[in-house]
Amino acid sequence: FGGSEKGWYDCKEITPDDYKRCCFETQAKMGDFGFVSNIIENHDEPRGVSRYLPVYARNSCGTKMLGTISLLLRGLPFIFQGQEIGMTNSVFDGIEDFDDVEIHNCWKERVVEGHEDPEALIKAMRFRARDNARTPMQWNTSSNAGFTTGIPWLRLNDNYPDVNVAAQEKDTDSVLNYYKKLIALRKSDTYKDIFTYGKTIPVFLEKEMLMAYCREKDDKRILVLGNFGEKKEALHLSAEPKKLLLSNMNRTEIGQDIILAPQESAVVLL
Repeated sequence: FGGSEKGWYDCKEITPDDYKRCCFETQAKMGDFGFVSNIIENHDEPRGVSRYLPVYARNSCGTKMLGTISLLLRGLPFIFQGQEIGMTNSVFDGIEDFDDVEIHNCWKERVVEGHEDPEALIKAMRFRARDNARTPMQWNTSSNAGFTTGIPWLRLNDNYPDVNVAAQEKDTDSVLNYYKKLIALRKSDTYKDIFTYGKTIPVFLEKEMLMAYCREKDDKRILVLGNFGEKKEALHLSAEPKKLLLSNMNRTEIGQDIILAPQESAVVLL
């Protein structure tokens, strides 16, 4: 979605409501007869944090929220390398920094032949290029982020001293450790059936910048909430929650009346 007749480099920016609509339309088409692949990013996409989150939400809480609402949808969840530590789009100064053949073909077609302003095209490529997801994995703060002692095919993302596996393993509140909790919840003996086979029922559709849905199976119902907005979001549930299963902001309890902070997500047993 967000496509353009001019090509991938001219795609419009995707809003949280675009993302919500796309996810729910896909869930509705799938119904209960099979599973789709749910991804935030892959080797042919820019980084999800930089693509689906507004600029103000590109932080650890927003990253955890995006992971929550994606991994708990019905379907087969995929986690692409670096997603679990919140890797972001890199910075490419010029055409020589890109490796992807698609980028170089586009440059030849649009710039060398005089159809596009070079600076405008580089700006678009920085945001949408596949190379964003192909920069070396950020393991630690050592040379080349611990990925290689040689020369990597793409330059390292400049933020690797701050965003890396080694640092996040030590931080109990990190994106990495949150993803571990999220995966454990989805695979737990108690809830794996509902997250695998349960229906997806969108709720609070009238709320902009909020993505909310229930997973339902038999006598179980789980509410998943994510606030993409810059402001708090007040919600009233139809019944008192039984249990808070997961929070990206270390919330310890939840009631029938909820005030979600910006970029807050919560998973609630109803």
